Parts: sequence; C-alpha cells; structure tokens
Amino acid sequence: SRRSVPQSGSPRTEILSAAAAGIHDLVGDKTQVFTVRADISKKDQVDKAFRQIYAKFSEKPFNILVHSAAHFTGLRAFGTETSDELDAGFNVNVKGAYFVAAAFVEKASPDATIINISAATVHVRPFPKMASYTAAKSAAIQIFRYAQAEHPAMHLVHVQPGQISETDMAKLFPFKVPHIDDGKNTKAMSL
Repeated sequence: SRRSVPQSGSPRTEILSAAAAGIHDLVGDKTQVFTVRADISKKDQVDKAFRQIYAKFSEKPFNILVHSAAHFTGLRAFGTETSDELDAGFNVNVKGAYFVAAAFVEKASPDATIINISAATVHVRPFPKMASYTAAKSAAIQIFRYAQAEHPAMHLVHVQPGQISETDMAKLFPFKVPHIDDGKNTKAMSL
C-alpha cells in the first residue's frame, strides 16, 4: 500500500524536486512523493502544507515524518550573535520543530513514526562558537519527546549524523570539520 510521507526541511523547491526524483529512481511507482514548499517558522504555512499533503493522499493518516530542518548562522563566539540571528535560528530550529510536530500528530496514525534529524553537538562536550545552534537543537529534541509522550503509541527516533559536508551548513565552517564519531574528534573543534 502507498504511504503518505510529509516532508519538512529545506523550503527550496529544487532540493525537494531532486529528492522526489531520487526516491522515484530507487523505488519506482511503489511510493508516491508529493513535495510542498513551506516556511516552517510560520504556523499558517506549515498547517497549509500538511492540509495539502493530507488531501493529496485521500485523507489517509500519515505514517512517517522525517524532520531535518535546521538553520545555522555560522560559528559565533558566545554572546556575539545578534538578536536577529538568534531569532532566525530559534524560529526554524525550535518553533519550526513545534509547528511541524503539531501538524503531523494531528493527522498521523496512532502508531506513526517520527524521525528527527538533529545535531551531534547536543550529545558531546560543548563546541566553541555553537551555543545557540546547539541549544535550539536540544530544544527541538525535547519538543519531539513531548509530542511522543502525549502520543505514546508513536515511535520516535532521533538521529545525530555528525558533520555532513554536502550541506549549506557545512559551507559556513571556515575549515573542514572531521567526522564526529561519539565525541572522539571534539578536540579538533577547539577554535
């Protein structure tokens, strides 16, 4: 049977289209992919996107959410980020996670799965110049934990992939970050 798969993450249409094409190349017509563009820091856009997805898939309950949205302003010494930079990060990383989780659980099957792609920095000793990003990603983890606590049949998975060099976020680092593997390379992050 076909499952509805709401997507959150980058609002850039070309990335979503490429992902849809890649999924189709892997599985053919076994899975239907429908992409919707939305700014997840805006509740009305998130709610509209989930309504569109729900309608597209004949109002069948959602089975899985993969949440991978993130905003990173770049490395900033503690206390130097502007109010606008903090707002941008928290709007996507915290408010966005909340709005996406709320819209998903409203239309999800009771035993749906949520996969939250987070950040390894929330589990290792602090990296200099990443305080606000790590705090926001930590808050997002709690948001998903609370959503699952109120919907205990749902399965929740947090994935902290470490440094992924193919992302826009990686381009904001002034150096090539070694792969973070259970904190072994945290000394390399001393800036």
